[in-house]
Parts: sequence; C-alpha cells; structure tokens
Amino acid sequence: MKTRKTILSALVLVLLCIYIVQLIVAGRSPIREFDLKGGDEINQITLVSAAQGTVTLNKQDGRWTVGDQAYTTEEGTVGDIVDSILHVRTLGTASRSTGEETMQRFGLDNNSVITVTAYKDGKALRTLYVGKTAATGDQTYLRMDSKNDIYLASGSLRDTFDCSQDSLRSKEIYALSADDLTGLYVSGKKGSFTASKALGENGAVWSLEGAAADGTGTADAAGISGKIAAWASQVANLTAQSWADEATLMPADSEGRIELTAGSNRVSVVVAKIGSGDEAKYLCASSETPYLFYVSKTVAERLIKDAADFTK
Repeated sequence: MKTRKTILSALVLVLLCIYIVQLIVAGRSPIREFDLKGGDEINQITLVSAAQGTVTLNKQDGRWTVGDQAYTTEEGTVGDIVDSILHVRTLGTASRSTGEETMQRFGLDNNSVITVTAYKDGKALRTLYVGKTAATGDQTYLRMDSKNDIYLASGSLRDTFDCSQDSLRSKEIYALSADDLTGLYVSGKKGSFTASKALGENGAVWSLEGAAADGTGTADAAGISGKIAAWASQVANLTAQSWADEATLMPADSEGRIELTAGSNRVSVVVAKIGSGDEAKYLCASSETPYLFYVSKTVAERLIKDAADFTK
C-alpha cells in the first residue's frame, strides 16, 4: 500500500510538471526580436528588386552615399533603412514552406521580392527578403538569411526598402540663413534688379536698385522693404523637386538667373523653362551642385521675381 502511494505521488508530480510546461509553452509570446550585432560596422547596403534594379549605398567617413557617383543621401531615409536592417521584430511565423506558390502568395517570388543585404568590407552580415505588406498595412512578410521561415514582421518594411537611387539622393541644393542675406540680384526676361540690405534706425532695411526703382508704383519704402524681406526668407533655402538625367543639357535660353549674397558666400541659380502649358518643366543649374535639377513652377517663379512685384 505504501509503495502504491509512492507511485501515485510520483505520477502526480510528473503530471504537474507536464501541466506547468504546457502552461509556459501556451503563454509564450510569438514575438521575437532579431537584433544584428556589430551593426555599426555596416559600410555597404544593396537593395535589389525587379522594379528598381540594384541600388547601392556606401558609407565612408561616417557619411552614406548612393550610386557609383557617390551622391549625397537623405539622412532620414537612409537612417530608416539602416535601423530596419539592424532591428527586425517578428510577430509570428506565417509559413515554413519555400514552394513557388507560397513565395508568390507572400510576395517573395523573383518578380516581387526586395532583397536587402548589409555588408561589412564585402562580407554579408544580414540579408532580408522583403515580401508584400500584410492586410493590416503595418506588417510585412519576410525571410531572413538562409532561414526557410516566412515571418510576419512589424512595420511597413516594403515602403522603407522600395527605393530608387533618385529617391535616396538628398534634394537640398543650398541652405542659407535669411538673416545673413545682404544682397539679391535677379536678371530675367522682365529685366534686372538688385535688392540690397542695410542697417537702419529700426533694424534691417531692404531697398531696390535698377528696374522698378524709379519711384513708380504705390508701395512706400517700408512696404518695399517688407516685401523683399519676406521674399528673401523664401529663397534663402532651395530644395530640388527631382534630379535631371545625366544626359540632360541646360538650354541656352533661360527664364533668368538669381544670385544670393550672404557674407562671403555667393550662390547662383539659373532657371530654364522646358515645354509649355501644363506640361512645362523648370530645369535649373546652380553654383552649389554639378548636377541639373527640376523645381516646380511655383518655386521657379519665386526665384525669378519681377521687380514690379515689390512696388505694387
């Protein structure tokens, strides 16, 4: 009888242990964090897809560039790419099959997948195979490295990695402080003028020289100064709408040229109109970049002002 009790007690303990293990397994979260060690050492990233081809990012002297020409990149966009490579958070496993039908279903086939590879000195540290966005819109299907598992990962990773070379290039042409501007010169089809800033009793005062500075118009000196000051703050910074193809040439005929003086800095931009009507595009060349770029009609008209605009 004593032996029987001992056996029953032992069985109870075994069953209790099994129950506890089942509870632990049942309560285990499917969420996993895949953090890449040594991520700070990444110095090259490739983004490969059927739609965008191969886009290559390189890091040198702490600065990321894109393409063989080492174009300056948008820091925020590249920062999101790097962070999404270093820190992958999965919410569960969608499939462990690598069959053709499964790959197509999750957007991981050759026509749809975005292959992201991070390197250190030519050695691959991590490869992500980014599939389609899940129905919720904030999760993405992906595979990692040589694993067959297809994970449901947190975040709209397809939006992060589906980048062209042009979208990764910085669009900033120049960034001056409006307070530092002392002179603005415009030469255009409607004439030329110079706006100069001087310090008066009540602070900085802008004045016009050249066209429309002959006293005509209804604006007084204070009104003219205020309008020029507002304009100066608008043209102190310039961002391209997009970059022109390398084969694009700047036409000889242009809408005009603006030159900005800020201390010892002199920045110039030439604006040319390509086409007409609603299809017109505005191609620009600047002293601050060797590459041609486009701006919107609004920006083009802001750069090449008519002096009469300040005297109305």
